[in-house]
Amino acid sequence: MKASDFRIGNIIYQGDSFGKAAMNAYDLFNYHNFELKKPSAHYCETWKPIPLTDIRLVEFGFEKIKQDFKHHEFSFKIKRERSKWLIQLLGESETVTVATIRYVHQLQNICFVLEEKELLPPKDN
Repeated sequence: MKASDFRIGNIIYQGDSFGKAAMNAYDLFNYHNFELKKPSAHYCETWKPIPLTDIRLVEFGFEKIKQDFKHHEFSFKIKRERSKWLIQLLGESETVTVATIRYVHQLQNICFVLEEKELLPPKDN
């Protein structure tokens, strides 16, 4: 994974535990001299994507309906196809696949782009 694949707030693995990306991972803003600086490789090398699963979809508020997952706040559905997930827009007469994803951060980014809403992480137990 490249660090630039993540957006601020994306849920990721940081080493051995869950965390949130604290920056967009492409550039860090240096408030003291107003220069853009690239993050150090050491800082981002522990970031890993979280695989999307049925359980994680339910934790995020998606409901399983037959073979699909639907969320009451979003106008798309998610369908599993082997080891990947299809993001499908629901039209009046047809369904169109607009993206193929594998990870939680990709789903968060799709929700933000398509719906202009953040997909909030499950509450901490």
